[in-house]
Amino acid sequence: MNVRDFMITKVYTIKPSNTVKDLLNILKTNRIGGVPVVDDRDQLLGMVSDGDVLRYLSPTPMGIAGLVYIIEVGEMEDVLREKLNTPVKEIMTKRNLIYVSPT
Repeated sequence: MNVRDFMITKVYTIKPSNTVKDLLNILKTNRIGGVPVVDDRDQLLGMVSDGDVLRYLSPTPMGIAGLVYIIEVGEMEDVLREKLNTPVKEIMTKRNLIYVSPT
């Protein structure tokens, strides 16, 4: 059996300049957990997943053992709004990418 016998052939991709918000729309609309990040020639630059987004959007712990979060009223919305406009290239995995051919 070859990879091509069971691989997904309709692959959704994203550009490094697209925002985290764009990425979330692609993931939600297509009910997928991650996408390859490609350049204008469709060359693989990295991968980004819903886990990458969750880690990026989560608040930064402060205090003893990282268990205390200090968030001012309204600050969370501002932080999320700013983070949703971040380019995907800032959160994608760029190193140690492993891929296989269809055969």
